[in-house]
Amino acid sequence: MSSKTRSKKTRPPRSGKKRSPRQLLLNRIGLVVVAAFVAFALYVIFTTPPNPGNTRRLPDRVGEPWEYDARFDAYWDPRPGHEHWHEGRPPAPDEQ
Repeated sequence: MSSKTRSKKTRPPRSGKKRSPRQLLLNRIGLVVVAAFVAFALYVIFTTPPNPGNTRRLPDRVGEPWEYDARFDAYWDPRPGHEHWHEGRPPAPDEQ
């Protein structure tokens, strides 16, 4: 039978037996379980912070050259290209 003679609305017959009501119920339960798993996975992905171990904050102000802020354990690096806070104590004066 060529595709030109077949109507677009008819389908070829299914092979195999009809599904029992029990099989249909199990298929639906399976789909619900898969959907619940996907929903839970998406919830976990989108509610977890990007890096929970790196929650340390640095001061949000411009500091004086080589200023150390003990509250944040950070120092201001004034060198060109840096000009931001670094974690820890400032380097020794001969390394600046």
